[in-house]
Amino acid sequence: NDWYGSYQGGSVTDPKGLESGYYRVLRGGSWRYFSDTDCRSTDRYSLLPNSRYNYLGFRVVRRQGGMVTPTQYKLTMTVNAIGWGTTNPSGEAHSYDSGTVVMITAIPASGYRFVSWTGEVASSTNATTTVTMTGNITVMAVFEKIPPPQYTLTLAVNTNGWGTTSPSVGAHTYDEGTVVTITATPESGYRFVNWTGNVADMGKVTTTVTMTGNMTVTANFELKDTISPWDNVGINYVQIPGGSFAMGSDTGDSDEKPIHTVTLSTFEMSIFEITQGQYKSVIGSNPSHFAGDDNLPVEEVSWLDAIRFCNALSVKAGLDECYYIDTATCDFTKNGFRLPTEAEWEYACRAGTSTAYNTGDTSSDLARAGWYSANSSSKAHPVGQKTPNAWGLYDMHGNVCEWCNDLYGSYRNMSETDPTGAQTGSTLVVRGGGWNTFYGYCRSTVRPDLKMDSKSNDLGFRVVRRP
Repeated sequence: NDWYGSYQGGSVTDPKGLESGYYRVLRGGSWRYFSDTDCRSTDRYSLLPNSRYNYLGFRVVRRQGGMVTPTQYKLTMTVNAIGWGTTNPSGEAHSYDSGTVVMITAIPASGYRFVSWTGEVASSTNATTTVTMTGNITVMAVFEKIPPPQYTLTLAVNTNGWGTTSPSVGAHTYDEGTVVTITATPESGYRFVNWTGNVADMGKVTTTVTMTGNMTVTANFELKDTISPWDNVGINYVQIPGGSFAMGSDTGDSDEKPIHTVTLSTFEMSIFEITQGQYKSVIGSNPSHFAGDDNLPVEEVSWLDAIRFCNALSVKAGLDECYYIDTATCDFTKNGFRLPTEAEWEYACRAGTSTAYNTGDTSSDLARAGWYSANSSSKAHPVGQKTPNAWGLYDMHGNVCEWCNDLYGSYRNMSETDPTGAQTGSTLVVRGGGWNTFYGYCRSTVRPDLKMDSKSNDLGFRVVRRP
C-alpha cells in the first residue's frame, strides 16, 4: 500500500509509509527473480501504480477489531416509593450504547398516579418519555396517592333553639368512605326524637354517617312533655318537612304527565311498610302469603283493609279516626292515622331527588334501594334491609306495592297545595312497585291503580298523619 521511499530512523508504531510519492512498494519477489538475492524478506522494489506484469499480483489484509466498539453507559430506573408504581424498563440498571435513545414509561399502581420524572429525561411530566444515553444516568419515577373524592355532610335541626348537633349545624367536608360520628344534644326542656337522613341508626342520639356522597341529616327534637302518638302504638316514624316539588315525569307513562308544582304541609310517615307483627297487634290476624316473620311487610290486604287498620291504630293511640268506612272517605281535618295521598307518597319517596329512583337512575341504583323482580328471589323480604332515602324512609321502591289514599285520575296542569286526588273514580292509586315488579315500574313517578277490594301477595301499605 505504501509509496516508495527511504526508511525513517527511530521506532514507529503502525507506520503507513510516505503520504505521497511516485512509485508503490513491491515485496516478496516472483518466479522470475533469483531467490538468493531477490526474494529475501527485506528486499524492496518499486513500480508505477499503473504497472501490469505477468509476475505481479497482490494479497489483502484487514486489521482485526477494526470496527470501533461504542462506549456503553448504564441507565438506572428507580421509583420514589416501593409499591406505588413501576417503570418500563424495570427498576434496575440497564446498559446501552452511547447515543441510544431509550423510551421509558412510568406505570402507577392502583390508587396512585404519576407525578413526574427526575433525571435527564426529554419530558419530566409525561409518563412515557425518552432518555438519550450520554453517560451513566439515573432517573426516578415519582408517584403519589390519588386523594379520595370529598363530599359535604350538612347537619341541620328541625327547629332552631330546640337542640344542637356535633359536628355543628352546617356543612362539613370529608373524604369518601369516612365514617363520621354525629351527636344530637337537646336544649333544656326538649328531647331528641330521631335523625332523618342516611344514618346508621336513626333512633340513637349518637350514631354514624358513612360518606358515600353529599348528604344532609337532620336532628329532630320535641318538647319533653310531648308524647308522640307513634310511641303509643310502637311504630317508628319520621317527620317529612313541608315544601314544594315538581310532581310527575315528562319521560314516563302518559299518566305521569304533565309535571306540575305541588306544595305540601309537614306530615309524619312510618319509616317502614306496616309489618305483619304490627298488623296482628292491631287487627288480631295476619292475612299475608309470606308469613313466618313479624318483620315482613303485611300483604294480601285490600284498600278497605288498610283504612280499617288506620282507624283501629288511631283508636289505639287515642286519636281521631280519619275514615268513614261506610262511604270509604277520609276526613283530612282529623289527627289520626291514614294512608298517604299520592302527592305525599311521591314527595316522601323522592326526598329531594329528581332521578328515577331516590338512589339514582339505573337498575343497580334500584337494587340498593329495594327488592324487585331481579333481586328478590320471588318473595317479600323483612323491612329495612335496603338503603333508606335522605329522609330515612325504607323500601319506598319495591318489596310490596303501597296503597295510597287517592282515587286514580289524570293530573291537572296547575299548581296545587295539599292535593287529595281525583274527586271521582273506580280505582285507587298504588305506588312504589313490589318484589315481582320490573325495575322500570318501580320508579318514583309510576302510577298503577287497582280496585279497592284488590289483594295480592305484593301489595301492602304504610301510614301517615298530620302533626
